[in-house]
Amino acid sequence: MERAADVAPVAPRSRRRFGGAEWFLAIGLVVVVGTALLLAFQPGFIARVNGQLLSWQELAVTYGYLGVFLAMFVGNLTIMIVFPATVVPFLVAAAGADAFWVGVASGVGADLGEFSGYVLGYLGSGLVANRYPDSYAMLRRIIAKRAWAVWVLLFLFSLFPLPDDVLFIPLGIARYGWWKVMIPSLLGKTMAGWAIAYGGAVSADVLAQRTLSSGTVFIQLGVLAFLIVFTYALMRIPWNVVIKRFDR
Repeated sequence: MERAADVAPVAPRSRRRFGGAEWFLAIGLVVVVGTALLLAFQPGFIARVNGQLLSWQELAVTYGYLGVFLAMFVGNLTIMIVFPATVVPFLVAAAGADAFWVGVASGVGADLGEFSGYVLGYLGSGLVANRYPDSYAMLRRIIAKRAWAVWVLLFLFSLFPLPDDVLFIPLGIARYGWWKVMIPSLLGKTMAGWAIAYGGAVSADVLAQRTLSSGTVFIQLGVLAFLIVFTYALMRIPWNVVIKRFDR
């Protein structure tokens, strides 16, 4: 008969910690739901938003292409607090500026601003190499082996509203060629800038009449909620496991 002492104890299940990713998801969804409730129960909310849009448009027109460049540059700085910089190229194009050049100014500014993540990683590469030599060597090896995937990911993360710092900082740490980072990012950011600018040009009549509808705002809130959940999913991915699989 087997003694109870010989039976291995069952390890208790570890509870998932409520970490940074969960806080990001919770705060983001609270903001979305709170805005939706405000929209539903405060009829004057849309009128105030329309008035604010008109003020932003007048300010954006004053600085034109330079304002677009600076807004997108600052809005994409890794070390800065995020603010809705994309509203600037949208409003400048809506005010009558050439949407093509608005998109170019937006793309160049966003690309240079996002490059701060690469610089940050580059400056810290020595520290990472000394403290985590095996991980550092593996990162450089994977990047060299999957160069085509790096370009594709940089382009896609720049084209869509995805957290591209998760690429820029590791590439800086690995001291990947700066121009190899800038070119696909510039292409993606510029195409995104054109989409925003031409969207603003198409919406010029709506903004001029200050007739932003509650339906439009609800659609934007839905898109924002999707992006929040998508970003949370990216944050929950065990990237160390993914990197090891790519190194096979």
